[in-house]
Amino acid sequence: MTMPIKFDTHEYVRQLTEAGIPADEAEAHANALSLAMAEATVTPGELLLLRTDVLARIQMLRTEVVGGIDTLRTEVMGGIDMLRTEVMGGIDMLRTEVTGDINMLRTELTGRVEVLRTEMSSRVETLRTELLGRIETLQAKFTPLYLMVGLSLALHVVTLVKLFY
Repeated sequence: MTMPIKFDTHEYVRQLTEAGIPADEAEAHANALSLAMAEATVTPGELLLLRTDVLARIQMLRTEVVGGIDTLRTEVMGGIDMLRTEVMGGIDMLRTEVTGDINMLRTELTGRVEVLRTEMSSRVETLRTELLGRIETLQAKFTPLYLMVGLSLALHVVTLVKLFY
């Protein structure tokens, strides 16, 4: 690796020796620092390579996430469609059951109404027959009375005619 940071080892050694550090120690420090900086630093080319790698990984992750979202969307829409079909089937089945129950109740009630109608017609006929019988009985009782009243009126008329003429 190259060292992109400017580091003047001679200047560094000079400053250390002026500060009171022996020259051989100052040179050892300068060499150690130079090696450390050479290994610890990154070149612009390496940064560019790292940046390219990170961007490629981000793009791969983006593609993977978008694909996952599309898959999830497809699954969710399929689930919604399946649920819609299931609910509509349930509604249709309930509609059929309720319609059947209504028709059965209608048939039952129509039968009851017909039975009541027949019963009422029978009762009305029985009552009519009974009333007609009573009327005939009353007419039979009143027929002699009518005859007697008519005869009495006729006798009164004859008596009045003889008295006044």
